[in-house]
Amino acid sequence: WLSLRLGQGWSADPAADSKALDAAAQAAIALDADNARALSLLGHNHTVLRRRYSDAIGLLDRALKAAPNDAEAWMWSSPTFAWMGQAQEAVWRAERAIGLSPEDPLLFRYEHFRSIAHYVGGEYEEAVHWGQRSLEGNPHYTSNLRMTAAALSALGRMDEARSLSRRVVALQPGFRVKPFIEHQPIRDDVARERYGRHLLEAGLPP
Repeated sequence: WLSLRLGQGWSADPAADSKALDAAAQAAIALDADNARALSLLGHNHTVLRRRYSDAIGLLDRALKAAPNDAEAWMWSSPTFAWMGQAQEAVWRAERAIGLSPEDPLLFRYEHFRSIAHYVGGEYEEAVHWGQRSLEGNPHYTSNLRMTAAALSALGRMDEARSLSRRVVALQPGFRVKPFIEHQPIRDDVARERYGRHLLEAGLPP
């Protein structure tokens, strides 16, 4: 829940929630060193909040070694590779996660992570496809609304992009593109700036 609150942009104190998330995951790992979900979530957290990619990869590898058929562990591993610029690896990992749990009650999150991977790889049609599938599963998932709006913007489908941007602002009134992009875990500066430009073109406030 801490991870979700941070990702949705709903945290009143991101630094405190990040520490609490780390503490909870580390407590779980202390009780069970092979807790794949705690390992993978902690790895994901290292990427999205601190850009500590090598630490993240180590934790994700441990998680999948401990539980090679855990769909959620595969799911959490996908965005790290996407943000590192390894789009095809990220797509493959998201596909693997969906294949292991095709009727997961949180499938919208898996589909969103696959959308991220396609977006980073410049496959904007695929990014929109999976973003819209995620949207059907959860129309209030702000992370997916932002990413899908950016992909639509990249395709020049501005009316659709701006419609999603209006939803983002309604769900997250304080959202601003500049501080959001400054903290994005995309390793490549050019790719990070491109994401920000697509969000601005989609109508999100600077």
